[in-house]
Amino acid sequence: MAPDFYVNDKVYSTRREMMIQLNTDDMLRPAKIKLEFYAVPPASECGNNAMHDAVILVNSTGSELTSPNYRDFYPLDYQCRYRVKAVNKDDIIVIEVLDSNFITGCRDMLSFFNGPEGWLSRDFFGRVCGQDKKDIFVGMSDRAIIRFESDRSGSYGGWKLKIYSREKGFNSANVAAGQMLLLVILAVIGFLITEC
Repeated sequence: MAPDFYVNDKVYSTRREMMIQLNTDDMLRPAKIKLEFYAVPPASECGNNAMHDAVILVNSTGSELTSPNYRDFYPLDYQCRYRVKAVNKDDIIVIEVLDSNFITGCRDMLSFFNGPEGWLSRDFFGRVCGQDKKDIFVGMSDRAIIRFESDRSGSYGGWKLKIYSREKGFNSANVAAGQMLLLVILAVIGFLITEC
């Protein structure tokens, strides 16, 4: 049997304490009340590697980066920006998502941009949000911006990235695939020549 009156609302506090007082005029029958709450611990300025002037230097070995309070709730209504730069200026940035736990939908997300400033849509090269899981994003520059933003709808366990650099151009898998394709084409040409 559905309740006569149902309220589904979220209340946020900007202080360490919050008092909730419930009043009802329903004296004829018992009323049921269910409250769910959690506290989000304060973050330490987007972690140790963040904010406007700090740059995370990466090489082929890589570096890991996590959300504020990783494995615990990340802060609500929050933005972090991380600048990443390859040690070798001829390399490109690669971002591997090792773990991501976001609220359903894309209210909270990680966005990846090429270049030192990277806020324009033409610089965009990837996004992780909602139920997205492990993935690899490859930039086109030796620099990248990683932007994390959350709204007030709630938070889960956050995210963990591995960031590294690699040489521009073909990687070994692409070279092997290209060589195999060339062999197939040569075999077809050889077959056609012998048939004619």
